[in-house]
Amino acid sequence: MERTETQMKILEVGKKEFLEKGFKDASLNKIVAEAGFTKGAFYGYYPDKTALFEDLVGEAASELLTRFKAAQDDYFDLVPEGKAKDSLELSTQHLHELVAF
Repeated sequence: MERTETQMKILEVGKKEFLEKGFKDASLNKIVAEAGFTKGAFYGYYPDKTALFEDLVGEAASELLTRFKAAQDDYFDLVPEGKAKDSLELSTQHLHELVAF
């Protein structure tokens, strides 16, 4: 999805605000003021603070969930194959991949 310069600026400032204050304490007023836009401009892209947050983290969260499910599948495949003893090595490998992501 192609984003406008305005949307990119909102995302940049929003990310900074969420990282500094967390979701609950992040201020929509501060985000739009620091980005240099009005709330009307913000609402042209997002209906609320939650939607902005979801846009920022949605792709990463989805990828993390996909990786976690793949790790689960790999682990459960060990049981019927009689390779449960390999689970520690497999778990460690997947844990390193998740942390690196």
